[in-house]
Amino acid sequence: NVTAIDGGSDERTNITDHRANYSVAAVVDQATNKIYALNEFNDSVSVIDGLTNKISYVAVGYEPWAIAANPVSDKIYVVNTQKSMPPPYATVTVIDGRTHKTKVVQVGSIAVAVGVNPVTDKIYIANVNSNNITIIDGATNQTTTINDPKGSSPIYVAANPATNRIYVPNLNNHSVTVINGANNSVTNVDLPGATYPMFAAVNSVTNKIYVACPGSNNVYVIDGNTNAVTAVSD
Repeated sequence: NVTAIDGGSDERTNITDHRANYSVAAVVDQATNKIYALNEFNDSVSVIDGLTNKISYVAVGYEPWAIAANPVSDKIYVVNTQKSMPPPYATVTVIDGRTHKTKVVQVGSIAVAVGVNPVTDKIYIANVNSNNITIIDGATNQTTTINDPKGSSPIYVAANPATNRIYVPNLNNHSVTVINGANNSVTNVDLPGATYPMFAAVNSVTNKIYVACPGSNNVYVIDGNTNAVTAVSD
């Protein structure tokens, strides 16, 4: 099921979804007040109406794993890892938030993460097996592939719309790839002593980027202005 929490009262409502099967991620489309929950084991997305809690379904690709929404274009991007199939069969299903019609875009091998810059209408896909990043033009669904020679196993994507920089942790070599969204140039930021940098979050107000490293049990803070790095341990 899906649990809805009232942000004002903390009251919880459990929404039963009888067709859900291994729900691994969800995203809110603020333009339509719809919630999209991935069902990895039956290759579908449950669409919950935020007003009525009624559920409808959209078929997507094989083994959906990550999802993001662009509230400006009202499109939802579902990463289908297709990790049980040989490369290069990973895809992204693009869902129209108004009609729920879909289009399919081929990306790299074992795509695992997606980030959206709603200002530029660019979508960034981390392809962990092919060691590259696919950029989808939201207006045309045309793709561009970029590589970071120093990166290895890109695993997550976090975008800062304010600076048009995209941050991609590299799981296997303690670094973060920073993409300049204006020209697709890349800068590799080393995280000394990090083990398995796996997640990233951006504070667009302070221009700070936070990278969680479960292997070394700490967080690295990147200054978005200088790319200077500070390690924080709890």
